[in-house]
Amino acid sequence: MTAGAETRVIFLGTSAAVPDDGRDSACLLINEASYGPDPAPSDSPSLYSGAPEAVRAAPEAGAGRLALIHCPENRQSAALAARAIFPETFWPEEGDTAVVAAPR
Repeated sequence: MTAGAETRVIFLGTSAAVPDDGRDSACLLINEASYGPDPAPSDSPSLYSGAPEAVRAAPEAGAGRLALIHCPENRQSAALAARAIFPETFWPEEGDTAVVAAPR
């Protein structure tokens, strides 16, 4: 890692947009997939997303990996659906450690 480089993790929470200072800078993006593998209904009053929406933010953030959280059911199905779009997606379990590459 070069001097002054940093490893950046962005936690979006509930369908938040990638902040301007986070664009193209994340090693790891953490995003929710409340609707599991399915897209959120277009008429949903909540800001929750499904795996398809959660994945869209990863390239915008420049993330090398995507961690999905906040999915009450179908966790593995959500991860599989997301991996079909963004292969470096995983579902962290309690006690897991995520190893991320430092920026080049």
